[in-house]
Parts: sequence; structure tokens; C-alpha cells
Amino acid sequence: HHAGTTMCAEMKKWGPTPDKACNGGDNWNRTIYGHPRNRPWTYNVTAKQVDLLRQRYHMIAWEFGPVKPGRPLDGVNWEFPSLVSIYVSRNPLDRLLSGGGTVNQKYGKTEDRTQQQWEAYAKSEYTNNFALNILTSGECVQEERTTTACLERAKVLLERFTIIIDQACLNEGIMEVAAFLDKPIPKSVRGHKPKSAKSTPRERIPYDDVYE
Repeated sequence: HHAGTTMCAEMKKWGPTPDKACNGGDNWNRTIYGHPRNRPWTYNVTAKQVDLLRQRYHMIAWEFGPVKPGRPLDGVNWEFPSLVSIYVSRNPLDRLLSGGGTVNQKYGKTEDRTQQQWEAYAKSEYTNNFALNILTSGECVQEERTTTACLERAKVLLERFTIIIDQACLNEGIMEVAAFLDKPIPKSVRGHKPKSAKSTPRERIPYDDVYE
């Protein structure tokens, strides 16, 4: 939902990555590298983990869903010189409408949802500041009571990442990353266009009260 599949596919062209979604799999030795879910790293182990992983991979992915990170993301030593970090951002409403197996099973696909399903989805955990929950490990998100300090904490973390790509211009972003890393610049990037490229969130949410 944040272009992870496309990013991983492109990274695999540039060098070795973990087999499964660049996140684990058969070529991930848990004895050496630890469990893939044992992330984020703490500040003190970041350098060790990066140096260890760079002997085998040129890129790995961290992926978090409704289950928030077990440790704060801002606890990682993102400034470690051998670490290049990439965060892919997405319009919040587009992200909330991106569906997924679990969401579609519970609330139906966006094009088929009833008003009752839309209202239930709007009140669910899946619409509660998804990206902010991940960036702050859910430690300060309180729906409409979320403070400015919580937002600022997320902004400070984002400023520590090496690269931020907007999914709306993903192809261009990946090409810039290739140039930055001195990798072959792809002429085009495979991957389907998200539904947001065809219609706006307002057009996809048919009920005024749900949209508001």
C-alpha cells in the first residue's frame, strides 16, 4: 500500500535482498540476522546490524501494518554513515482507501461497500492516523485528541531519513534514488497505477458524513 512491492522489485535489480518482500524469506538466516520482526533496532545496535547485513544484502525493507513497531522508530541511529534510509509517503486518504485483504474481508471492497460498512470502517483502527501511528509507534496518537507535539515528533523523525519519496511520483523518485546510489537508472518502473490516479478520495467515498 506504500509501494513496497514495486520498491522491492526495483531493489532486487540492483543487488541482493531478502527473498520475501525484501523483508525475510529463505535466504534470511535468523541465527545470524535475528528474527525479521525484531525491528526497529535500538540506537546502540544499529551500526552492528547495518555492518552485518551489508555483507549479504544491499537493501532490506521494514514493513509495519496495524501492529505498531515494537520499539520506537526514532530510537534507531538513522544518522549512521553506512545506512541509507528511504521512506515512501502517501496521501493519507488515498492510503486509507487502499484496501487490503483484511480490510476488504471486514468492510467489503470500496466500490461495493454499503453506507453501514463505510461508517464502520471510518470508526475502525484502520483509519486512525495510520502513518502517524507507525512513525510514533502509537505512543501519542489519540484520534481527535492527538497533540501538536505528537505531530512534531513524527516530523522530526522524517527529517532524519536520507530519502523521502512520494508515491504519487514513485517512478521519478526511484530514478532519483538510482542516480543517488550510482545504480543503473531504469527507463521505466513496473507497477500498476493506484486507484488514486484515476479518481479522488471524494469521488470514491459516496457519503458526505463519512468523508467529513
